[in-house]
Amino acid sequence: MTPFAFAGRYGYRPDGGEEVNRVSSRLRTSSLVLAGLAAIAAVVFSRRVAGAMSSDLAPGEAVVVAATFAVIAAAALKSLRSEIKSSSRSALRIATLLLSLVFVAGLSENPLTIIACLGSVAAVIGFSVAGTSQVSSSSNELSTPAHPTADLDTLSFNGDAAARVSAVAEPQEYGIRFNRSARGGTERVEGSMSLEFAANEAVKTLHVPLWPPLDGDPAVECKLDGLDGRVRVPLAKRHGLRIEVRLPDAVDEPLAGTLRFVATAIRSTSAAA
Repeated sequence: MTPFAFAGRYGYRPDGGEEVNRVSSRLRTSSLVLAGLAAIAAVVFSRRVAGAMSSDLAPGEAVVVAATFAVIAAAALKSLRSEIKSSSRSALRIATLLLSLVFVAGLSENPLTIIACLGSVAAVIGFSVAGTSQVSSSSNELSTPAHPTADLDTLSFNGDAAARVSAVAEPQEYGIRFNRSARGGTERVEGSMSLEFAANEAVKTLHVPLWPPLDGDPAVECKLDGLDGRVRVPLAKRHGLRIEVRLPDAVDEPLAGTLRFVATAIRSTSAAA
């Protein structure tokens, strides 16, 4: 895997661009577009409701219409107020689905108008997916050989679940503490994160992006507090780390502990100067 591919997986660009901010901006823009479409649909649909209220629209149907727009508004507000989280993306997509149903049911009986409305909804969905695809929480294996920077098989540690953190991410979501320092010709990153193993869980994989990137690929040491297990670092690049934690056996009840890591890299001559 190239450095560009690694950085793209974690939402960062090795050329110094801050992709996370772009993703967050796209998500907020998607929410604004969704809110605008919902407002337009509400105006047009309310006129149809007002015209039908005296004839064939039952009170129960009016309640359903009102609830639909309430859900759309709540989802849009949640997406706007939230950062890049799966809950906000799910709320946005649910609201988009409801909005598409409202468009089809209420805007027009003209097929061309319905097609145009559905096209707008599809554009919103595509924009949202494109803006959030780079922050997927998937923990699939990376096709990169293990980085021989530390013999972690001799250490005794524990943990395994997907998480990510950096100076611009959301460390509070994963209970992560992060510290970075530079002395002389070396740069040192120290971090710790809370781990929770659910019942019948034995392995966790932690993805830790480093931003800004280090000057070189780091050597990594890890330690577990409060857990019995093994820690391995199959990938250690200047843009981030992948840490795997494995318990001897699946636990019968939830367990919690702390993973501590230290990544050390040699600074470039220009940076050290």
